[in-house]
Amino acid sequence: MTTRFLQKKYLLPLGILLAMVLGLLAPSVGLAVRGSIGTNPLVAIIFLLCGWEVDLNDCRFTRKTLAIFISGAFLALILSPWMASLLAHIMRLGEQATLGLIVISAVPPTLSSGIVFTKNALGNVFLAMTVTIGYNIMGVFTMPPMIAWCLASCVELEISPLKLFLQMCLYIILPFAVGGSLKYLCRINCPKWMAHIPNICVILLLISFFADFRKMLLDSPASLLIASAFAGMLLHILQLAIIWSGGLLAGFTPEDRKAMLFTAGTKTLSVTLTVLAFLHADTGLAAVPCTVFYTVQMLLDSMLSAHMGKRA
Repeated sequence: MTTRFLQKKYLLPLGILLAMVLGLLAPSVGLAVRGSIGTNPLVAIIFLLCGWEVDLNDCRFTRKTLAIFISGAFLALILSPWMASLLAHIMRLGEQATLGLIVISAVPPTLSSGIVFTKNALGNVFLAMTVTIGYNIMGVFTMPPMIAWCLASCVELEISPLKLFLQMCLYIILPFAVGGSLKYLCRINCPKWMAHIPNICVILLLISFFADFRKMLLDSPASLLIASAFAGMLLHILQLAIIWSGGLLAGFTPEDRKAMLFTAGTKTLSVTLTVLAFLHADTGLAAVPCTVFYTVQMLLDSMLSAHMGKRA
């Protein structure tokens, strides 16, 4: 009972705080993680364990599932950047900060942490994975026009859908299939102690992330960090509120609402920085609100998922 409580209530939120401290104060730890393990293998481990643990007997696609998918796509990929643009205008953020906030709002969900948060909250993991993969593929086509419209400029982004899909096959779909094969073909059940591993993988990913962006964060003006944190927190809470209340009105199950909350409501930093690189803004002030937004998102979602998992 103590171990289960620790895993759901404390391990991931405290682990994220530890990742911030280690990444900022001892960057060599994060660089060692990146050099010895790498980020893609950690993502693959998360999805392998998801495939090993998920109960495929509960995975059914209905008309309501399609409605969930489409409505979430509209919020995550279409409405979200317009919300960011309006918020940046109201707060009178600078040009570079506005660019960063709009870009991270237009990108698809994060590939790893959303799945882990859904699992910790006892949500529909299979739906969360479906949404994550689907929205990342759709995001390749929605990002350029949405960023261009929100910035009222011509933005040309050359992102290969085929390359993105192949990467997902290698690091997401294949590991998930291997995990499912262990359970349903080899009849090997996933050991209970492995439930901790996805959380640990997310923490290791964040240690590496904060080590990479340590200098940029420490060199940024305090006013920009505070404004970015406030804007990111407000925007993320607003997105979560829309998803949860919309799911309630539509009659979605609690498990489905949790899956959408931690996938459609989250954003990936790696794709964001890739887009900023195309715009030649990946090393400037535009990257600061993205980094702070991602940090706020991770902290809020880790605590929320732990709370939901405990209540369930």
